[in-house]
Amino acid sequence: MTAADTGGATAELLRTISDYSANYLQDPRTEHTGTAADRGELRRRLAAPLPRTGADAETVLEHLIAHGEPGLLHSGAPTFLGFVMGGAYPVAVATEWLTSVWDQCGALYATSPTASVVEEAVSRWLLTLFGLPAHTSVGITTGCAMANLTGLAAARHQVLAGHGWDVERDGLIGAPAPSILVSRGCHVTVHRALRLLGPGRAG
Repeated sequence: MTAADTGGATAELLRTISDYSANYLQDPRTEHTGTAADRGELRRRLAAPLPRTGADAETVLEHLIAHGEPGLLHSGAPTFLGFVMGGAYPVAVATEWLTSVWDQCGALYATSPTASVVEEAVSRWLLTLFGLPAHTSVGITTGCAMANLTGLAAARHQVLAGHGWDVERDGLIGAPAPSILVSRGCHVTVHRALRLLGPGRAG
């Protein structure tokens, strides 16, 4: 297959998913949150044993759409109130697709100057939005689990520093035990974060 053939196949694949995405977001079925998918049927169709041979991209995409769509929970529906999840606005879908196409690693400036500068801009916006001091450190996490872990780690460091204990230098063995107050209905990731950070659930 020539480079031109490969490029043509790639363009066709992206057009296919673009057309499907536009139709899916306008489908009246996505206005309802319920799903009638059977777990056993989903497993039979989506969790089959590893095949001995590969399949072309179009076949994989068609299979995933045909057998995966019945098991979708339409979290973008206006009646979806079960969890705190963002809806798939067209601009969010488009920018996420763009991010995937660019295929950048945003961990360092050297691996993606654009991603690094965009993160700096978002950080400044957040400081302005919440009225925080300009020197406030900002970190963008993958979700609430990492956000809770990061926040509790920062709080632990600050509290122990107030007692003259340097966590980075001295570790946690022998450190003063800080008091941790949580609500009865706090998110499960808070307990997980406490287990990872050392105090434990009973801390």
